[in-house]
Parts: sequence; C-alpha cells; structure tokens
Amino acid sequence: MPVSHQNSFASLDLGSNSFHLLVVKQQQNTLEVVLRQGKKIQLAAGLDANNSLSKEAQQRGLACLKGFAQHLTNIPNENLGIVATSTLRKAVNAQEFLTQAEQILNHKIKV
Repeated sequence: MPVSHQNSFASLDLGSNSFHLLVVKQQQNTLEVVLRQGKKIQLAAGLDANNSLSKEAQQRGLACLKGFAQHLTNIPNENLGIVATSTLRKAVNAQEFLTQAEQILNHKIKV
C-alpha cells in the first residue's frame, strides 16, 4: 500500500548485489519505519569482461524497481533519494538501464 503523507521520506539504494528501499514517516521528533525491503539482484554478476551489463541482469533490476515504485508514488520528490553504486559506475551501458529505471521510478538516479 503506497504511503500518502508530506512527512514521508524514502531512500533507495541500487547496490551491486542487492537493492534496498527504506520508507519512513516523520512523527513529531521521531522517524517511524513504514517499509523496509531488500531484494538480491546480483547486478554485478551481470557484468561481462568488457563491463557490459547483461540484459538478464538489467531485467532483474528493472523488475525489482517496478515492485518498489508502487511504494514511492505518493512520496514528494524532494523527500526521495535514489543512488546507484559501483556496478552502474562501471557498466559501459549503464545509461540504458538508468533511462528505463528513471522512467519506472519517475525520479532521477544519482550514480
């Protein structure tokens, strides 16, 4: 169920091994964890000798992001941070993945 609150914040980490989503809600002076999810994607395992990210690895990542996206629809853009780590810095075709991921998430990803 999507969170709908101006005091909601989310962080999404697109790691080399797994993707992690954290959604919190500010209540007075504390943060309450609303959702914490992690999924093993093994993006780095999809890099070949030329640092090209395989279609299979990209599809695993994008499928995960489609599931995560439903939890982000009502989070204000300024309250959402998405970062990608090592694998997407190395991959020569990272932009192919990032373009699709940003469309799914409707948010820019920092690499």
